[in-house]
Amino acid sequence: MKFIHLQLSFALLLFIQFNTSAQEFDIEISKPTVINADNYLGDAARIPGDMIVKKEMPLSFEGEDQDKYTVVEKDLILEEGSILVLNENTKLIIEGELIIQGENVILDIAPGAHFSIQGDISGNGKAYTVESPVIYTNGNTSNNIHNAEYIVSYSR
Repeated sequence: MKFIHLQLSFALLLFIQFNTSAQEFDIEISKPTVINADNYLGDAARIPGDMIVKKEMPLSFEGEDQDKYTVVEKDLILEEGSILVLNENTKLIIEGELIIQGENVILDIAPGAHFSIQGDISGNGKAYTVESPVIYTNGNTSNNIHNAEYIVSYSR
């Protein structure tokens, strides 16, 4: 009987922990990850909170279907030394801000990728882009001019 009570207590503890963590919504990528909008039913892969990309966890978005896209509902936070890769035909929409924290952040955005930020680009760092991508901010096209203090171009 004591063993059953212990199992029920453990199950209740897991349930409470799962419910509280599910309400925080922030998503922290914990390993090298590919997010592919084509794998989701419907039109979009929706990430319902902030997404944090760390140095040891490069994040790659890819897609084949032109109608599918990935939406980050809050901010995309790129930490020191992190890498964000958008492959061709990828559509990534940030509904919040792109926050660059620290130096040596790499944005590898392929030609043909669509990267849209509805908020501002902010932070205390600098991102380096590959092949001078077109970035849409606040509804305007920014080719590394509008936010030059945060984004610098270099070639491979």
